Amino acid sequence: MKHDEHHEHLTIGEFFEEYWVLLFFGTFFLMTMFLPLLFMDNRNWLYWGIVITLAVAMGLLTIPAFLGKKPKH
Repeated sequence: MKHDEHHEHLTIGEFFEEYWVLLFFGTFFLMTMFLPLLFMDNRNWLYWGIVITLAVAMGLLTIPAFLGKKPKH
């Protein structure tokens, strides 16, 4: 990591510098998951797949934030 570990703010440039691999391969994962669903006759699979994926992603992003807010004694 090239950025300062002690400051709290992460710039957009630093974010992409650190997590470009995750974004790159995450895009391929999403394409392999949702692209075949585009060609199905029943589009409900596609819509519910996107909704469930977004709900799981938001849960994975927010649950640790709430669990980390423990009062300090």
